[in-house]
Amino acid sequence: MHNEEICLFVKRLCTTIFNEGGAVIHGSHPTFTEPLEEAARAFINAGGEIGALTLVRAQRFAETPEQIEEIERQRQFAVVQVVPAEAEGAHGSDLTPMRDWMAERSDVVVCVVTSRNNLGAMSRAI
Repeated sequence: MHNEEICLFVKRLCTTIFNEGGAVIHGSHPTFTEPLEEAARAFINAGGEIGALTLVRAQRFAETPEQIEEIERQRQFAVVQVVPAEAEGAHGSDLTPMRDWMAERSDVVVCVVTSRNNLGAMSRAI
């Protein structure tokens, strides 16, 4: 399966979820930013709410001027939640609090993996 097909799948899945009254929470990996934005903007343009899509970021990805600017742009089509990192010395990675935040608010989790043998950017985007 090619990257374009995966992005089309993500867009169609989100569109279906939005149209059925559901919401999507995504960890803001840039691989899927475009299809998520397209689905969310189409939903909003049809009268839907911005809150259908929530983009979650770890604090370390919300600190530079460029990141802050990107967050402001994303708030035009999504709720953006910045999750603080764990206290220094805590177990886990910088992303653990963000992942916990998403899991606590999710009924279903969908992971997209392109191949076990090809660990490129798309495979890391789950």
